[in-house]
Amino acid sequence: MNLRFLFKSFFALLALSLLGFAFSIVGVPGTPIDSFWKLFALSLGLAMVLGYLQPHVRGVRQGDVLMAVQRRYVSNGDLIQNVMDTYFVTALEDGRLGKKIRVRLANNRRGEGIITGYTGTFTPASIRLTESEV
Repeated sequence: MNLRFLFKSFFALLALSLLGFAFSIVGVPGTPIDSFWKLFALSLGLAMVLGYLQPHVRGVRQGDVLMAVQRRYVSNGDLIQNVMDTYFVTALEDGRLGKKIRVRLANNRRGEGIITGYTGTFTPASIRLTESEV
């Protein structure tokens, strides 16, 4: 869920609700929405739905920062460890969930990866790197 989009849409919907209530477009007794609190609840509910759907509708755009995950194996004597490296990359093209896109890694290296998740509330979109320059 995109919190910034949630708050922007909430205040825009709340402003429309207040204007509608002030000019008696809604709020007529006997109608389903006859009080300010019902309009407030409607605005909050729509804002939450829009905040949740926005990353899915938008997808990943060129220039977005993504969190890349890459696996590697490290051997230390007889012990082999599975290590997951996580770092930030920049998308070079638009994409959707499951699509392979090109990305720019640190030091201007390039790579490709598959989008595994959209932007969360506190995390950027995630990508699993499949190829990268050495």
